[in-house]
Amino acid sequence: MRDEKMTLPKGIDHQYARAEIVFYIGSDETKTYQTEKPWYVEALFFFAHFPFKYKTWFAFFHTIPNGDPPAPVVDGSCLTTAFFLPAIFEPKEFTQDFNLGNEKVNFMWLTYLTDKETEFKLKYGYDKLVEKFNQDNFPQVFNPRRTSIV
Repeated sequence: MRDEKMTLPKGIDHQYARAEIVFYIGSDETKTYQTEKPWYVEALFFFAHFPFKYKTWFAFFHTIPNGDPPAPVVDGSCLTTAFFLPAIFEPKEFTQDFNLGNEKVNFMWLTYLTDKETEFKLKYGYDKLVEKFNQDNFPQVFNPRRTSIV
């Protein structure tokens, strides 16, 4: 996201000060935006700057709504809230051993949730939501038309 570190709250280990975002998108989605700046490029730019603009941090399992109230990330979609998961589809040597100098870089998979999934996560915890993802074969590649698993 940047060469500088995110601002961590007191008590959070310094190993979480650096992060990179991974977003998996299919070729059908990229073909839609051949002549204009794609929404997902804007989204990645927004999230890359967010922690530094607001002097905060991102961690695994954080959620960020798309507005207040949360709006669909693309027209016709029910996905409204960004959700950061560990980038589990990359080789472990890459995601676990990547450092900037002596500091670990955390790779976060950006995906999106529906309002119902977000409510479920807030009520029951991210671990229960991830269990549902695993049971329902949550898609690795972003699908703006997917329905809620909750």
